[in-house]
Amino acid sequence: MGRLEVSHAVRAICQAVADRQEVELVDIRFRRSGRDVTLEVVVDRDGTVDFDLITDVSKELSDALDEDEELIEGSYILEVSSAGLERALMKPADYQRFTGREIKVVTRQQVEGRNQYRGEILSAGDETFRLAVQGRGPVAIPYQVVKKANLWVDWAEELRKAEEHRMDGGDEMPRRRKKKSLEGRG
Repeated sequence: MGRLEVSHAVRAICQAVADRQEVELVDIRFRRSGRDVTLEVVVDRDGTVDFDLITDVSKELSDALDEDEELIEGSYILEVSSAGLERALMKPADYQRFTGREIKVVTRQQVEGRNQYRGEILSAGDETFRLAVQGRGPVAIPYQVVKKANLWVDWAEELRKAEEHRMDGGDEMPRRRKKKSLEGRG
């Protein structure tokens, strides 16, 4: 496995499993670490991607890939994971799906004098997407110059929401009792 490219056959199997499991196939790639080769498969769906779903996808995918021993040369580790809250945007359909959400973008070359932007996706076409950047207005960014783009998460806000949810559900953390002072006892 010299170049660590994912073949069309492996992609097709991964896509078929994703379709059956009703998840979006976000990314597939091989990663080499020393002698180990890992096939990383990243999935997502509207709603929750929980441990049980990842386990189901991993088991079905492992079984499907093992059916043809010549499909992947040599041994490898299969790693299936969720795209996460700060998921990468990889194709125009991702930008369309997340229109109205805030993202962080790094470009290979400057667009309107900058290489980094954070803003809300206003629209997404076939060649470019428009971003509402605070203090600047809309900026059109061609997909071809995007080096990296991810959903942006306000972690302070997410923690606040989690705390509200915890409190609403009566799921309070146990409180520590203060030790009584022994001073003044005779």
